[in-house]
Amino acid sequence: DAPTDLPWPRVAWLLSFPNSGTSYTTEFVRKTTALNTASNYGNENMDENGLSVPMYPELSPNGPFWNDPTNEKFSTPPTKGYVLTKTHCGGYCDTCRL
Repeated sequence: DAPTDLPWPRVAWLLSFPNSGTSYTTEFVRKTTALNTASNYGNENMDENGLSVPMYPELSPNGPFWNDPTNEKFSTPPTKGYVLTKTHCGGYCDTCRL
């Protein structure tokens, strides 16, 4: 059982390399399940004011961010379950030593 003090919905990571189809996968999930998805990349989806909409505004304003934030069918966040959330492998560590 999951701890009850964590926020709902929970994040289910879709981790892959860039340009490997995660955008298509999350769009497919949204269209076939009528459930919203999220992304770690706020610049991909913005509301009518040009702002990214975080899943947990008070807890984590820097992401992940809702996909399709202007779609009315996704205006009420789920209160249970998981949200498929796009992220990528890669990058480097500034503070790591070789």
